[in-house]
Amino acid sequence: MRETNLSLIRKINKFYDDLLKISAHHYDLSLTDIKVCSFLMNHPRLNSAKHIVEYRMLPKSNVSTSIDKLVNDGYLTKINDENDHRKYLLYLTDKAKPLCREIKEVNDYFYQILYGNIDHDLLEIQNRINQQIILNIDNARKEKEHGKER
Repeated sequence: MRETNLSLIRKINKFYDDLLKISAHHYDLSLTDIKVCSFLMNHPRLNSAKHIVEYRMLPKSNVSTSIDKLVNDGYLTKINDENDHRKYLLYLTDKAKPLCREIKEVNDYFYQILYGNIDHDLLEIQNRINQQIILNIDNARKEKEHGKER
């Protein structure tokens, strides 16, 4: 079962990346550039480089390079954070709107393929299992923080 789960995660990630690479090629951007735009599109309040690195688990140097390129190409603007002048807040520009529409279409297609032909009841079961897995991980992290490692 472990190998099946790992294989599933890899296959899902590879399929999604392959879909995003089409958009990346279309806009002459890297896959990381597309992932940065996608993250900001889906999470506009989590709009710092730190958020992108943390949530997307992308290397800090790659995110920094992508942000610079996207700013230079006019897809993003960087504005100093009023609360911490060492930080920048990132915002998609009007130029990014067509790219964001394409990313949304990719996401819609991705989920249509992923969950197509799967009964709603099975999806509900999967959702409950996923929530329990998240809870198990969160509990294990809390125990580790409090020195109760196995």
